Order: sequence, then structure tokens, then C-alpha cells
Amino acid sequence: VNRFVFSAGAQYQPASFLTTRMNVGVDYRTNHQRVIEPIGFTPGTVTGELTRFQREFASVSLDVAGTLTTQFADGISSDLTVGAQGFRNEESIVTSNGRDFALPGAPDFDEAAVITSSEANEELFKGGFYVQEEIGIARRLYLKAGYRLDASTTFGDDVGFQGFPKVGVSYILSEEGFFRRAMGRWADELKLRVAYGRTGNQPEPFLRDRTFAAISFRGESAPAPDNPGNTDLRAEVTSTLEAGVDVALLGNRLGLSLTRYGSTTTDALFFVPEQPATGLSTQLRNVGEITNKGTELEVHALVLSTPQVQWSVGLR
Repeated sequence: VNRFVFSAGAQYQPASFLTTRMNVGVDYRTNHQRVIEPIGFTPGTVTGELTRFQREFASVSLDVAGTLTTQFADGISSDLTVGAQGFRNEESIVTSNGRDFALPGAPDFDEAAVITSSEANEELFKGGFYVQEEIGIARRLYLKAGYRLDASTTFGDDVGFQGFPKVGVSYILSEEGFFRRAMGRWADELKLRVAYGRTGNQPEPFLRDRTFAAISFRGESAPAPDNPGNTDLRAEVTSTLEAGVDVALLGNRLGLSLTRYGSTTTDALFFVPEQPATGLSTQLRNVGEITNKGTELEVHALVLSTPQVQWSVGLR
């Protein structure tokens, strides 16, 4: 396995109220696997077998955003962020198999009597634009709203855009005077929060299309059904509502976070068997609904803090 990972980022502040950033990432991987079963190694295949798997994967990502910060009277602030993200993935997989060798040793494929191979190539681009507004009131109440438009080449030329909203409210109760007087000795911060958002999961490329494969049959290349195709295929959508509380204690040395969440996935993607009479296997379809609920508790403790050493532990 060979892998090369590169990332770079830049931030530019042309004015005190405007901050821009850009991040670029590259991930390139190659996997090679070669398995040799010498002559006589496996009963039933006394003439030996050679299998090779090769995969190349390249991913490039780009994230660009700008934030406009505005301070109004009466302790009201605004952070408006506009940005774009893009991800491009390329993958190539080649699998080969050779069997029946005449001589022992470490053979190559050109020495095999029977050679079979398969190849798969995939290119996928996903990107989107987003806008987010966060309003702060008296350094206590924060209102957040955002909207994202995503697109993908999963469905070929029918790219289309899909929108995902999100909203959230957080209230720092510890900024109130009555809280400081009653609990300020042992509680440094207490924040209440609630948020709602939607996100989507695209199916794998080409699954909407009806495709055929060319297979080897009696020494000839013959067509055969591959993917049945589903023109109604679309992304599954997950809606999540969560509420929680964050507490900082003992001079910010101990932190507690409790979250209760519930999510519902509609148009969930499952592989459904086709009718046996068609001769086809399975097809991905939007046929399910998934509900997920739970409670999360996180504990963080700063055990040691000196100018030279800082040690913290966490439990989730």
C-alpha cells in the first residue's frame, strides 16, 4: 500500500469585519495484492494459481468560505458565512486470475493457460454552496440558521440540486446575574442548546441506469444483464433534532455535555430482489424509513496543566 496525503490552507483578512479562508486536500492511494499458490500447493488445483488485485484511488477536495462580522448596538452581533465545497473522486480497480502453470517457481500471468480479468472505473464529483447566519444577543442568546445546496454526478447528466436547511438556538444561562450569584462559585458556564438539520446520502454512481456487461462465454464476448436500473432512484434524507446542555466546572477543569437526539431517515436505500422471472438480481430502491434515538454523555477533565505539560482525559 502506497499513500500520499497533502493538505494546505490559507486565511486572508482584507478588513477587520471580513475573513476569508481556503483549504485544499489531496489523497492518493495505490493498493497491490498478489497471491501465488504454487504447483501442488492446494489439492484440486495441482497446476497452481495466481491472483492479483490492483486499486488506484485519488481524491481532491476544495473548501472556500468568507465570513462577514458586524457589531450592532445593544450587544447584537452578526456572523454571515458564505462558502462552497467540492470533492472529486477517481477510482480504478483491476482484478486478474491465472491458473494452470507448466513449471514451478514464481510465475507471471503470461505463463498461465487460463487467464481471466475484470476492470472497474469510477469518477464522481460532489459539491455544494452554503450560507449561514449566526446572530448573537448580549453574549447570551445565539440564533443560527443555514441552508446548503448539494449536487452530485451520481445520476450522470441529471445532476440537480438538493437543499438542506438547519436552524439552532443556544442560550448561555451562566451569563445571567442570578446564575452568578447562586451558582458562580462552582459552575463556570452553563449553556442550553437545541438544533434541527437535514442531510442527504447519495447512492453509488450508475445505479439509476440500466446497464449490461460483456462477459466471456465459450471463448466469445457475450452481453449479459448487469444493473436493472431505477429511474426513480434518489438520495435518502435524514432529519435530526437534538437538545442538550453543556456545563463547565471547577475553573473550567471539568466539562460535562449531555445530548438527547432523534433522527429519521426517509427514502432509505436498500437492495431489493427483482422478480426471478426477469433473470436479474437486486436493485437499489428508496423503500425504507429508519428511526434512530439516543442520549450521549461526554465528560472531559483537565488533569494536569503546567507551562510545560497539559494532560486531559475524556469519556463518551
